Amino acid sequence: MTTRDLIQSEIDQLDELSLQIIYTFIQQMPEKSKKIPSTGLLSKLRQITLDGPEDFAENVDFYLNESHHDKAYLS
Repeated sequence: MTTRDLIQSEIDQLDELSLQIIYTFIQQMPEKSKKIPSTGLLSKLRQITLDGPEDFAENVDFYLNESHHDKAYLS
């Protein structure tokens, strides 16, 4: 049974006063359809942008060592 089914079976057993109380509670909940923004690690990593040369990944050691005086090291 899904959560929705379980809730529905409980609702079916409530009297009118309890239903009114539940309805009021649901109406006071924060926006039900509004998606909560993700603040997890993957969400933050997706926001990272790199600004560097096109061959950066191929020649990362070259750029880290700052030995770009001799272009012969480039593949």
